[in-house]
Parts: sequence; structure tokens; C-alpha cells
Amino acid sequence: MRHLAANGLGGEAYRTSPLDDQWELYDLTADPIEATNRWTDPQLHELRQHLRTQLKRLRTQSVPERNHPWPYASRRSNAVRSRRSRLARLIRRR
Repeated sequence: MRHLAANGLGGEAYRTSPLDDQWELYDLTADPIEATNRWTDPQLHELRQHLRTQLKRLRTQSVPERNHPWPYASRRSNAVRSRRSRLARLIRRR
């Protein structure tokens, strides 16, 4: 399937493959201007796993789950309905 990536003066441009996740990880002590993205560094595999786990945990805490049923009020029992006065029952029948 093709997705329109851009259209403009140069015409339409399509992409056929999905974009990779674009993560960024910088060593601000050694690289304060954030010139080298170290996300793909094999030495930082454990750190990447830790960060993904933390992100997943925080998302589950802050984003409510979907498709929970609404807290509907229950119907009144028949005993409550039969306590109506005789006049109220006569009016209700009409």
C-alpha cells in the first residue's frame, strides 16, 4: 500500500514502507550539542529496554483503558413501584 508522504511544487511523493520508530538518546555530558544519536548503539541495549519499560508503565498509568462499560444506575425493584398511591396508579393507567 502506498501512502502520500508529501505533495508540493515537485509533485507528489509516496512511500511504500512504514517509517521506523524515531527514538533519540544523547549523552549530554560527552555531547552537549546533541550531535550524535546513540539510540542504535549496541552497548546501550539494557538502557533502551529500561526506558521502553518505563514509558509503557507511565502510559498505562496515565491513559485510561477503553471500552469500559458506563456505570449505569440499576432499575428500581418492583417493591418500590408497588408502593405508589392508589391515585398515582389510576393516573398512570390513563
